[in-house]
Amino acid sequence: MGRRRNPKYHINYATHVLVFQVARGDTACVKLFKPSVWLCFDWFWLGLRMLSIPHSEPVLDRQRVRELGKMAKDLLADIPKSPTEGTISKLLDGLAHAAEAGEMSE
Repeated sequence: MGRRRNPKYHINYATHVLVFQVARGDTACVKLFKPSVWLCFDWFWLGLRMLSIPHSEPVLDRQRVRELGKMAKDLLADIPKSPTEGTISKLLDGLAHAAEAGEMSE
């Protein structure tokens, strides 16, 4: 059995899109999560929000994006989120807020 070390990983805030680098002879334990409706929605929602920020290409109507997000969240309200999905939602929401705040400070 190889020696155990912390592998290098590159995350882009999702469990289904994570690349691990492990050197020959090293071992790593990785837990994979299957995509869910919430995980897919959160990525879609982030993309829409990013495209509603002025200077994005193309620029979507911010009010219509908000309306669509509210309708989708209402539709999905009865589907529970796992703890992992809740964490990912918060991370992506924080990313979107940071981008929106940067746009407001220009």
